[in-house]
Amino acid sequence: NANMALGAAYQFVGRLDEAVRQFRRVIAMQPGFALASVWLCATHAIMGQGAESLAVAERMIQRMGEARIARACLAMAYAASGRIADARQIQADLGSNPDMPLFQHAMIYAIIGDDAAALDWLERALVARTDMYTLRVHPAFAPLYERCPPVHRISRGKVPTARAIMRSCDGYTPSRIMVRFHP
Repeated sequence: NANMALGAAYQFVGRLDEAVRQFRRVIAMQPGFALASVWLCATHAIMGQGAESLAVAERMIQRMGEARIARACLAMAYAASGRIADARQIQADLGSNPDMPLFQHAMIYAIIGDDAAALDWLERALVARTDMYTLRVHPAFAPLYERCPPVHRISRGKVPTARAIMRSCDGYTPSRIMVRFHP
């Protein structure tokens, strides 16, 4: 869907207001298209718009029940709304689900503000080589980039673990590092 792709592109380049408008346009044209709701919920959460994110997540729960993706959106919305304990509880429940994308776990923890847990899930995603392209551009990780000044290059298929990268940083604290990919 070209409209959905445009919304994702807006999100990836940080034009979040335009992404929100585009995802809303997709939902208006295809109300049952769950992926647009997921991206809308996540975009609101990234923007710190907890109430808006929560409204989208609650509509998803009403339509989809306890589907994994709807619960993941609810966790992001709770985190953006300051309901950290609720977000962590859902995240803990989702952590045992093998169908849950590793990247999405990292994104939820990034929105919660738990750098250590976000990095742990990013490491798992790196090892599994899933969703690697999004680590460079996804706005959910922008706060991690801001809090983690050293930037380490990963190239030619060599993927150090987040723990190894942390050991190479001053202070060995998860909040001081971040990974960025280069060809």
